[in-house]
Amino acid sequence: MSRWILILGSDYENQLVGTKIAYLGFARDASTALNDGYLWISGDGVQSIRSSFNLEFRQQNNVGRNLPQNVDVSKIFTVGPWHHFELALELNTLGSANGKVKWSITA
Repeated sequence: MSRWILILGSDYENQLVGTKIAYLGFARDASTALNDGYLWISGDGVQSIRSSFNLEFRQQNNVGRNLPQNVDVSKIFTVGPWHHFELALELNTLGSANGKVKWSITA
């Protein structure tokens, strides 16, 4: 998946826990339960207005994991410019927990 994301303005009011900004539903086929993935602006425990944020890719339902930034841990997602988000998912082999997720974001 490839998506361009822009928050207009000079700042953004993030929720105390965080905010979903992009959503993806995925499953091996129509007969299996749906998993949800979403791009998440991480909160810091208080509702606050900021101009830069850390991001996570989160998976819920049958997966249940959070994948925070791990190469550059600075607040790379900024209000104002366009950012390019890329996500590559490889689903598990049936009966094995060997799926892969890789994501990146660039300004």
